[in-house]
Amino acid sequence: MRNHPSFHNFLRFTWENSAFYRRTYTAYGIRESDLEQVTLQDLPIITKQMVLDNFDEIVTDGKILSAVNWRFGPFQVTMTA
Repeated sequence: MRNHPSFHNFLRFTWENSAFYRRTYTAYGIRESDLEQVTLQDLPIITKQMVLDNFDEIVTDGKILSAVNWRFGPFQVTMTA
């Protein structure tokens, strides 16, 4: 099954703009040179807790971080049961 070019553009964008995704892809054995051949099945599962724990490194648009900080103060997440 061939992936749509937009999928690979997304992978390239996340690699170049998100330290979290670059680190996570690398930990799963995905190198930058592999991005054009990667399929959805090759990608690691990203959990909600991972997103919450790494929000600042995941967000690729500084305006979002600025808006969150302006509205709510420094972004900190506490999980409750």
